Amino acid sequence: MLERFAQERETALKLYDERFCRMWEFYLAACEMAFRNGRLMVFQIQLAKRRDSVPLTRDYIAETEAGQIAGNMSSDTDTRRAS
Repeated sequence: MLERFAQERETALKLYDERFCRMWEFYLAACEMAFRNGRLMVFQIQLAKRRDSVPLTRDYIAETEAGQIAGNMSSDTDTRRAS
């Protein structure tokens, strides 16, 4: 990943600044090390103004994906409905 970014760094610099490129390089290097060492954790946070605007759990995501894989749902199904 980092090598591919290095090849296109000049293109990225035209779109973003040097600070962004350095942060992105750090992020890519950290991701590579996490995958190589098997010490990867992912935290996902949903923020909402109202507590009932999103489900309490993320189970609906797996259910929707399983339905899409089985061909039972279209990809544009509204998955944000509260349970």
